[in-house]
Amino acid sequence: LAETYGIIVYQEQIMQIAPQLSGYSPGDADLMRRAVGKKKKEELLKHRENFIEGAVERGIPEEAANKIFDDIEFFARYGFNKAHAADYAVITCQTAYLKAHYPVEYMTALLTVERHNTDKVGMLIGECRVMGISVLPPDINKSDIYFKIEPGEDGPAIRFGLGAVKNVGEGPIETILQARAEGGPYADVDDFCRRVDLRQVNRRALESLIKVGALRPFGQRAQLLALIDRMMGLSSQTHQAAAVGQISMFDLAGFDAPAAGSILYPLPDVEEVSRREMLSWEKELVGVYVSEHPMQRLISKISESLTCLLGQVDETMAGHHVTVAGTVNWVRQIYTKKGKPMAFVELEDVQGTIELVVFPRIYEETQAMWQAEKVVVVRGKVDIKGGNGPKIICEKVDDAITRVGPELGVREQPASYSTTSPANGGQPPTASRHSAYHIQITVSRTGNSERDRQRLRSIYDLITSYQGEDTFSLFIPNDQGRLQLDFPNATTRHCVELQQQLSTMLGATAVHVEARNGQLPTS
Repeated sequence: LAETYGIIVYQEQIMQIAPQLSGYSPGDADLMRRAVGKKKKEELLKHRENFIEGAVERGIPEEAANKIFDDIEFFARYGFNKAHAADYAVITCQTAYLKAHYPVEYMTALLTVERHNTDKVGMLIGECRVMGISVLPPDINKSDIYFKIEPGEDGPAIRFGLGAVKNVGEGPIETILQARAEGGPYADVDDFCRRVDLRQVNRRALESLIKVGALRPFGQRAQLLALIDRMMGLSSQTHQAAAVGQISMFDLAGFDAPAAGSILYPLPDVEEVSRREMLSWEKELVGVYVSEHPMQRLISKISESLTCLLGQVDETMAGHHVTVAGTVNWVRQIYTKKGKPMAFVELEDVQGTIELVVFPRIYEETQAMWQAEKVVVVRGKVDIKGGNGPKIICEKVDDAITRVGPELGVREQPASYSTTSPANGGQPPTASRHSAYHIQITVSRTGNSERDRQRLRSIYDLITSYQGEDTFSLFIPNDQGRLQLDFPNATTRHCVELQQQLSTMLGATAVHVEARNGQLPTS
């Protein structure tokens, strides 16, 4: 064991120990090696007896022989043959180098390899976010089967691969991508249904793509789910007609049928699903929250003080102390046999959930902290008793917002802005009686005037494409502070979809939404 510093590392070392210390023949030593490698309990017990008997006969104290065999059994948990171990070591060094020097490329490749393992995808995307790598949501007009790299606002980003969405096989994805390759990006839901034979995609796959937000360019998720039967019907009719050679008057004239005449328009007027349900769909279908989770910006600010994300807590950490952060989902208070209150709490972060156990003494001191939707930092010990997955025994809890400051933007009032346009004192424009929200968007300059003008036009067009009574302002940083642009004659409609699109274009911290009562909306 000299070359491995007295520790058994290779199977070949067992094959040397057994003959030299206990008189095993080479063949029997190989059988012992196999029993250790396969972790066969009955064979190991038999070999223990033989090994100790042979060692004692050769002058080795029985206590020492038992300890040596204990080391052999412990080795069984991780040991390989020498060639295997050396190859693993080389790959470990190579991949560590790639992750350090080519992080985006490395994580993109790793996500692609693990795309069918929902749990692994969730863990890896959580790792990307901790590393500061943006993972863009699945998009029917931008995503491929595999994860890929594309330019982001803050450098290279990873676009989510459609092949990682549950219930969507590679066959249906190939159908969608082939139609996109032949005719370019899909203009709207009508164009999508006419060009893609949804009979080859199937209803379940289409529903999963809608739920994870891959069809967001066409409308809100609730609208598209309400429309799914008509989408399948239109696609089926179109492709059945094409199969028998029918030609419409629009085909003869060289025009596409206008969307206004489609059975899909206008889109159903239904209320969008709650943010919590949306995140639940994403967690179920891709293993992670694709939309920006309320915890995302907090995690990036305090990642260095956290032990791990909640999805990384497992049985191997039993008895270890960890520091985690998350949003309180629910609190269940109970009473001990002595009549003292304690609580079970579910904590959620960007990667998953875990149950906290808050015993009476800690609960008495911290009861005011345990409120639904409150963001907290918790220190405690991992416990696996009970068999229902790991829990954390809470020992200390802090208010996360107080800890990192209100600039985090989580359920806090938006910051006030200085402006070179003081006509309204930096306040939102006068609201109509139906206005519920005012959206504040910060647009940083790029240094290219023409590009900045085009960008502002794109942002304005996007905002006003959502019809409603909500108001908005643009803030452009300059040498004197921020130039505030108000649009008293233009309105929009605040919704999760618009906020996500703006955050994708400008970054999550660029968008602040203020309700008319002065609080951020809970959605």
